[in-house]
Amino acid sequence: MSQAQQTRALAHVDPLTVGIVVLAVAAAVIHLRLGILLGPPSLRPFPLVFYLNALGYLVLVTALYAPPSHPVQRVVRWVFIAYTALTFVLWFLLAPKRDPVGYSTIVIEAVLVMLLIVDDRRSARGGGGGVGRTA
Repeated sequence: MSQAQQTRALAHVDPLTVGIVVLAVAAAVIHLRLGILLGPPSLRPFPLVFYLNALGYLVLVTALYAPPSHPVQRVVRWVFIAYTALTFVLWFLLAPKRDPVGYSTIVIEAVLVMLLIVDDRRSARGGGGGVGRTA
C-alpha cells in the first residue's frame, strides 16, 4: 500500500470504528492485567482464561478490520458480538467478587456490543466509510 493509499485509508476512519477499536483494546488490557495479577499462564483456570480473553479481543478486533477479512466481515462482527456477550454473561455467573474494575469492564463490553450492532446495521445498509468498508 502506498503512502497516499494509507493516508486515504486513515482519512476514512470514522468515530464508530475508533470507538470499537478503543473499547476492544481497553477490554483486552483489563483482562490481561487481571491475568497478570493472578499469576503466569498455567492450567489453573482463571489466569489462563484472562490471558485467552485478552488475546480473543485483540484477534477479533484485528480480524474485523483486516483487509483479507472483508468478504467475511459481517460474520467476524457477529462472532465478536457473541464473544463479548459471552464474556459479559460469564462475569455475572463466575466472578468471585464484584468490584469497580469488573463493573467498568461490563460497561465497556456492553457499549462495545452496542457499537458493533450499530456498525453491523450501518454496513448492511451500505453506509459508512470507515476502515474495512467499501464506499
